[in-house]
Amino acid sequence: MATKVVNKIAVHMYRPGGTGDCFLLQFKKGTQVSFNLMIDCGCINGSADNFAPILDDIAAKTKQKIDLLVLTHEHADHINGFTKAADKFVALNLKVAKVWFAWTESKTDADANDYRQNHTLQKLALDQATQKLNKLQGEQYFQQLLALENEGEELSKGIDHYIAALNGLNDLNLAATGTETMEDILRRLKIIDASTLVEYQEPGKTLEGLLGAEGIRFFILGPPRDLGLLSKEESKSQGYEKREVKSNRNQALVEALAFRKGAEQDLQPFESTYFAKGKASAQLSEIRKKYRDEKHLWRKIDHDWLFGGAELALKLEQSINNTSLVMAIQFENSEKILLFPGDAEYGNWLSWGAPGLSWSFVKKNEQQTVKVDYLLKNTVFYKVGHHLSQNGTGKEIGLEQMTHPDLAAMATLDFGKILTGWLNTMPNDLLSAELIRKTRGKFFFSGDCEDVLSNIQTERVSIDANLLKEVRKNNKKFDKKIAVEYTVSG
Repeated sequence: MATKVVNKIAVHMYRPGGTGDCFLLQFKKGTQVSFNLMIDCGCINGSADNFAPILDDIAAKTKQKIDLLVLTHEHADHINGFTKAADKFVALNLKVAKVWFAWTESKTDADANDYRQNHTLQKLALDQATQKLNKLQGEQYFQQLLALENEGEELSKGIDHYIAALNGLNDLNLAATGTETMEDILRRLKIIDASTLVEYQEPGKTLEGLLGAEGIRFFILGPPRDLGLLSKEESKSQGYEKREVKSNRNQALVEALAFRKGAEQDLQPFESTYFAKGKASAQLSEIRKKYRDEKHLWRKIDHDWLFGGAELALKLEQSINNTSLVMAIQFENSEKILLFPGDAEYGNWLSWGAPGLSWSFVKKNEQQTVKVDYLLKNTVFYKVGHHLSQNGTGKEIGLEQMTHPDLAAMATLDFGKILTGWLNTMPNDLLSAELIRKTRGKFFFSGDCEDVLSNIQTERVSIDANLLKEVRKNNKKFDKKIAVEYTVSG
């Protein structure tokens, strides 16, 4: 007797009351759920209260069993639900049979260990710079410093806005710090235990035959093994933005602020080898005395170097996004694909088309080898990368190759809780208009539909009124519901 295979996947996009990812995919054989896949659980600035009803719903739908948990990457808007609501996970007795991480989380991989160590130094440096700026702000240092400047009050407000944005980016990147991997965090919180099978996935892998998910293939697309690609956040010709953002890691800031063994050093914008000594030090001391009275405050630049934290924060955010574990989930019979890219940015997308990367499987007793164009043209469901930002979806290397007439899309964008800095990039109007056109209105949002649509309709785009009406109709049925649901038939 032939084994029954999965013929439907019901996608549940949860709504944690802010921008973040939390998905439950239920694989069905006929009407019976045979496999539960959970992807991420996070919301920027989310609280335990945000996640409690979501976990209640997941526990009820899955009968407290997650067959596979996938954590795409370590940003707070994807994993802080595990830390904020850890007690809820335990209280509900949610059992996780298997968990997948990207290869970048493996403790037995030398490249992964070096990469995480480098990021830990950067995250700690950013945290110290942010704390220092918050302290100065609390002491009204900048208000006093700029009091005699032309339009000093406005300049001070600008600094307040800058620090607020930096706080948000710092919180985003501090979801995982120190020597702990995401696996360590889940074990410490008792979300997974000794019985949970942990696997690290690499690009080019094809996984089949998972118990309960018969008839389904998983293709692993990213993150790339090429460390250089992990730092590529966008490209002028391959994204939906007007310009290329140029940002390089501020090594001086990292070296000055990063923790070292022993006592915490006094914060300085350069290493001790560059400190003035002897006669030069005495001369410098005399110069300082001349500028320490109140009327010369405006000349001080003692803390200006801390504003390099923004460059570091943005570069750090983008490179971590590129460590996203990317999956294409395929029905073997129809070859339809559901694409989940996490928050992959340009470098990750670019890597999928690398000359040496392909995926192999057996079809009708013959070995098949495919490239990324095969995966994209068969995509019928797309979880939009990085909350509809300009660099979270490849253009020529991505969306333009998604030509299937059944394409539908979901975007995790909600203005209820969102980083201030993201408002400049989310949603990207050009990308959003193209998705509405390609999906023929089968485009769903985790946040308020009208909020998103009002930000999409700009002078740069023209969207068919009938398609906008279709988007509204498709989203309206999920008003005030805990999740948006869409079923893909295979």
